[in-house]
Amino acid sequence: MINGSISAPVKGDWRDELLRYFGVDPTASWTTNVWVWTAIAFLFAALAYLSTAQRSDKERYPHPLPPRSTLGLFETLEHCNSIHFHEWSLDLARNQGKIVEYNFWPLIRARVIAVNDPKVARKILENPESSKPREFYDFFDGLLGGTGFISEEGDRYKHPRKSVSIGISHSNMDDMLTKMHAVMDQWITDNLGKNQGDVSNIDITVEMEKATIQSIGKIAFGYDFSTEEIERTLHNIFKIADEFGRACEKNPVRKSPIGVFLWAAKREASLCVQDIRRLVQNVLEAHQKKSVDEQKKVIVLNELNTPGSFALVELAKNKDVQTRLRQELRSASADPTDKKRLVDNSLLKRVIRETMRLWPVAAGGGARVIPQDMVVTSSDGLGGERLMTIPKGTIAMMNSYPIMRDKDTFDRPDEWLPNRWECPSQDMNTAFFPFMVGRRSCPGQLLAMSESEVFLARLVMDYEWSLVKETQPEYNITLMIMGTILQAMKVG
Repeated sequence: MINGSISAPVKGDWRDELLRYFGVDPTASWTTNVWVWTAIAFLFAALAYLSTAQRSDKERYPHPLPPRSTLGLFETLEHCNSIHFHEWSLDLARNQGKIVEYNFWPLIRARVIAVNDPKVARKILENPESSKPREFYDFFDGLLGGTGFISEEGDRYKHPRKSVSIGISHSNMDDMLTKMHAVMDQWITDNLGKNQGDVSNIDITVEMEKATIQSIGKIAFGYDFSTEEIERTLHNIFKIADEFGRACEKNPVRKSPIGVFLWAAKREASLCVQDIRRLVQNVLEAHQKKSVDEQKKVIVLNELNTPGSFALVELAKNKDVQTRLRQELRSASADPTDKKRLVDNSLLKRVIRETMRLWPVAAGGGARVIPQDMVVTSSDGLGGERLMTIPKGTIAMMNSYPIMRDKDTFDRPDEWLPNRWECPSQDMNTAFFPFMVGRRSCPGQLLAMSESEVFLARLVMDYEWSLVKETQPEYNITLMIMGTILQAMKVG
């Protein structure tokens, strides 16, 4: 400002103005301008690549590809590794579409999509050529110290699978159920009241986890875990799941060998892995005369406890169903060990089935690599349907939680309604696969269903269950209700 007036801006040479238009400061050092031009070049290259890729996709595929999620890479990673992943996946399916592409690039080079359409998901899972993506099973390989039964493919998977199938044949399964009853008898004696009117408060998930660990030892290996071993194993499992199952996925650097030196939690989890391996080695050495086939029975027991935990919580919240179930069970058989008569109860089967639908243990479902281009019809998230192409090589994630709460398949999908299974539609049966389907489905699902029914029947026949403290389910490899307290009162 000179003599009270505002001076006019001085215009530079037209070439300087042109340089400024493209982000180059004529007065800046040449090194600064090199970085600016490099960034601009990368931006144009990226735009050109994306434009070419989009044109190529339109020319190659007869129908549009699955729409992209509106969430970016880091937000997607945050949700996928959250304890509330199951709720987020349901929200994604209902608001953005049942088939949506995740934004995982450049972390994962392959196209990754969420497939929460029941019919499309079943079609992918039942395709014998669909395989498991290696990228998604680092957790299990890290835990096992290499590939194992869960993540193997080809003959290295088929042979153990066959061994497990033999291990849970009808003759062997009867023996396993008998041993499980012994574990349950001991658990009831240790945790629940013996006389009419006796009341016990228990953390249902923790106690069922303890019972499952003891069952694995006794049934698969003839080994009785001490109380200290069970407590230590539970502590190790939760630490490992929290670090390798969630924290490492949020931060890829934690997966690398240097992660042990940078994060104390990673070091602690690694020590927990070593502790579990030592315990397993001790159990195997004590059981070295047993056959490999029999040892592999341990695999089928992983899902016995959680369905029962959720079922007891739902029955505690729905006393009318609990009372009716108790009356039907008692009228069918006065002997709680009469497995056949107990599990023949239709209401019991509906309770278990509805619990597994609403609260699937493996809420994250499974992932498969699409072996060839697929043309499918699915909801577009806007109340309509559209044809779309799922390209070969795409990684499809089938999430059980939103699939079995599909609004187009189930009436009032977020409510626990056992009677919906009195006369289920074909679409309902298609959407129900808590153990997955196809060649990679859980080999022990029949045993898990049978044991869940017997377990629940025995506890409901003699005890009235009430809810003392309810916590929200959390997803950490499996869906669990940590901290929920139930009260069991012995009834006459």
